[in-house]
Amino acid sequence: MTVSDSNEWLNQDVRSWIVCESGNRWAIAVRRFAPEIMLPLVPSITTCALNQVSRSLASQHPSSQQSGNHLTQQLSRSRSFSTRRNETVILCEVSKASLLETCGRLLGLRISHPEALLIFAVTELSNQEVRILAEFGFAIMLRHPEELPKFTGLIQDYFATPAQDLD
Repeated sequence: MTVSDSNEWLNQDVRSWIVCESGNRWAIAVRRFAPEIMLPLVPSITTCALNQVSRSLASQHPSSQQSGNHLTQQLSRSRSFSTRRNETVILCEVSKASLLETCGRLLGLRISHPEALLIFAVTELSNQEVRILAEFGFAIMLRHPEELPKFTGLIQDYFATPAQDLD
């Protein structure tokens, strides 16, 4: 990467997507659709276990006071890591087998990161089990990865700044 490439990347608005799943089906869908959904913003896509989300967010939004690394300091000062709010999409796969554990982790996640846009991927849950998840304030419920582009408007509205027109 050249210095001009690095400076161009720093001037782009980067927003975090965190995908928590047992395989890679949903991460593939996010990598495929997020760049188109978020234009002109740039997605930064990370995969991790649900219990690692807070750590992942901390590493993606570094504090310039915690590190002497020049690039990290530039990133912290850039628009990419705006302090107006932590704009992150968290896509979480929920299965019958993981429902109870996921609910416990989601409670902690909602307390520590209430501003995150939460998407649930629920391919095998009944309607009753989905209603249990409703208590966690999800924005989007997906059963198939191909459904993600249907929510382009909602995701763009989430990332919009107050100065943008939300038509």
